[in-house]
Amino acid sequence: MTSEMKNTRYLYTTLWLLLSSMMLPAAEISEQQALEQARQFMLQVTNNSQTTSRRTMQQVSMRAAETGIPELYVFNIEGGGYVIASADDRTLPVLGYSLTGSFDASRIPDNMRGWLQGYAEQIRQLGDAVVTSTAVSDPGMTAIEPLIKTRWGQDEPYNLQTPITGGVHAVTGCVATAMAQLLYYHQWPQTATTVIPAYSYLLSITESAAVKGLPATTFKWDKMLPTYTKENPGTEEQRQAVAELMRYCGQSVSMKYGVSTSASLTEEIANALRYYFGYSKTVHSVQREGYTLESWKKLIWDELNQKRPVCMGASSSDGGHSFVIDGYDGNGMFHVNWGWDGGSDNYYAIDVMNPDPDKLPTGYISTQRIVVGAKPRPANEETLPDITSGLQLRGFPYVTRESLKAPVFCIDMACDEMIYDIALGTKNTDGTISLKQTLKEYIEVSSGGTDVAGLELKNLTLPDGTYQLYAFYRKSGDAGDTWHQLGSDRDYWGVHVKDSKMSFFFDAKLKITNAYLEGDNQAPLDECTLVVEVENQGDVMFCAQTLLKAGRMGEEDFKMANDYDKSKTYLILQPKEKTTLRCPLMVPSKGDMEVRLCVHEADEGLATAVVPIDKEPHYYDIQLTDYKVEYKAGESDLTKAFTCTLYFKNNDSRPFDYSIVSRVGTDDSVYGDFNLNHLSSLSLKPGEDGDGTPNLSYDLEKIKEPTDLHLVISIDYKYPLFPLFKLLDIVVKPGTTVTPKGTTGVEELKNGRWKMEDGRSDVYYDLNGRRVMNPTKGVYIVNGKKILEK
Repeated sequence: MTSEMKNTRYLYTTLWLLLSSMMLPAAEISEQQALEQARQFMLQVTNNSQTTSRRTMQQVSMRAAETGIPELYVFNIEGGGYVIASADDRTLPVLGYSLTGSFDASRIPDNMRGWLQGYAEQIRQLGDAVVTSTAVSDPGMTAIEPLIKTRWGQDEPYNLQTPITGGVHAVTGCVATAMAQLLYYHQWPQTATTVIPAYSYLLSITESAAVKGLPATTFKWDKMLPTYTKENPGTEEQRQAVAELMRYCGQSVSMKYGVSTSASLTEEIANALRYYFGYSKTVHSVQREGYTLESWKKLIWDELNQKRPVCMGASSSDGGHSFVIDGYDGNGMFHVNWGWDGGSDNYYAIDVMNPDPDKLPTGYISTQRIVVGAKPRPANEETLPDITSGLQLRGFPYVTRESLKAPVFCIDMACDEMIYDIALGTKNTDGTISLKQTLKEYIEVSSGGTDVAGLELKNLTLPDGTYQLYAFYRKSGDAGDTWHQLGSDRDYWGVHVKDSKMSFFFDAKLKITNAYLEGDNQAPLDECTLVVEVENQGDVMFCAQTLLKAGRMGEEDFKMANDYDKSKTYLILQPKEKTTLRCPLMVPSKGDMEVRLCVHEADEGLATAVVPIDKEPHYYDIQLTDYKVEYKAGESDLTKAFTCTLYFKNNDSRPFDYSIVSRVGTDDSVYGDFNLNHLSSLSLKPGEDGDGTPNLSYDLEKIKEPTDLHLVISIDYKYPLFPLFKLLDIVVKPGTTVTPKGTTGVEELKNGRWKMEDGRSDVYYDLNGRRVMNPTKGVYIVNGKKILEK
């Protein structure tokens, strides 16, 4: 694969977004059909392209390339480029394409191989299902070639002028790198910048760092290179030119510098462009909430159509990042410059934005905000008004049953320390406010510039009733200052107060319209994806962090079948708007599984649904071939007196890679005292038995001897919904070693007791006091009495 493979345009990360807008049964597409569809698609792409070097696709040869994946076709284009096509007609025909390079399955990188195999797996999961969905389209939004030509990063040479931290130059920070690429694109300012003042920031509770002010400077645009590489590192003058730009960008947004991470906020770019670099007062930041997906995409496209790249900040499951959107392919995908020296620069769906699906469960889709209107200030523009201090709500509240935390964005471009009082109140029909409670907490901007603080609502002393509470602020100690509303008219919190206890509610009425497991072949213990379709059926927008909980109610609490941390997302739904949520889970045992859409861990659900589980598990055939429990004679410390060794064999055709939980109980009770757990990883290939080497070995702790030990071996299925145990009852006496000759099968729990393979539940011992799992003919001791087994 050539280096151009990096320019592959992956149309969609999840095939479920590709289904056409009609009922479709399963049907295989032939290679010839796929070739023709690929040709027609590329004809549309080249017609949409704004490049001057177009080719007539009907006249260009396309040849099939070997993929080793029957669900996909790949066709190399004569002269450069290739198309990735589906072999299933329930998806859109083309999954990805490149206008350069060629495809060679033996040379593709591991991450691309993983993506292709992921596509194939999703197609396989469709099975024979008939599916219904809607195709994605963007009418009127034509293709826009990537505007930015730079491929800059955060390390050398870009950080050659950043402050020294830990003996080395700090990294520039993603906000500075995104901003610097925007400035280089506009080649503005052409004259000297405004002086950028000094500031300080906290490193810890007891330490702070001071950043000296920067004098006015004129950037050397002609000395900067679009790319800096090992092969072409640039002259010292060229390296220092880009380093100076990065330093000024970083300091203009009050960068908090660090060795491996430097932090700031994307919102600060707008003020910095206006205040220090001579950009138009039209530049401002916009948050994703308040927009539908289509209107959000149209806003970004409009900026690109005006030749204005867009700086975006967002959060993923791995943290926050700032980057540049600078192009559109005409088929729903935006080009992203991630600020990683060109790494992962590609086309992405705006609601996916995942540069590395192998490492990020979710992409950069939460708390999206963009900087729009960035252009050089016209000569006839009015004088830029002073940027005043103030507070803004930013992002999403974190809600528990009895408290709420909302992030507050603090602006103080005058770089003065400022303290604000916060009050809660309601708004009357005439627009006047009624203050209900002034909070003891206050918000302080300690170092000027911008900062983020937290507004916490708890222990409110309000009379019983239902409230729509707004937040208001004013300068602390200034009784004559007007109370200013914090946020817009939609930024309120619904609060119920009864008997002095407070709970939060949302006016938006969410409903789960459909919930299912992807594919039609899911059985208990399988790992799969839960799909939940949600609609806002209310009259107001919903905006909050949400999570999905799937499982069943136990005797006291809700037993989870998924890791809800992996389902957390920032959900924004306008009235009547729909969306689809996904999260990984392990299918629980047979029966109904409840799905809850929640705003916090203890929430019982804003909306619920039921997913039936109809199948039995695909049990693994894992054989416990041998075990022994040894009492170490002479050991005075009973916490180390016993050692357990286990031997396993994988008789299954599938590889086994789970944790094994060994539970030790006493006093002849399976569930009586199983508080001694040992969790160990066990990996076995099909047919593997360890060649006589014990798979697991550990000390048994806190055992009182002599006693009966009940050893329960179970696969750690992560969630306590399906206890499938193998039981070994062993009599351990001082100074003896117990080694069984046979193996045990999977036994079943009935009426609180473990049955033996022939159905009996009494405990049998031979005349030497050894436990007998499957007694044959002979004399045994049962319940303290001798019996004759015939």
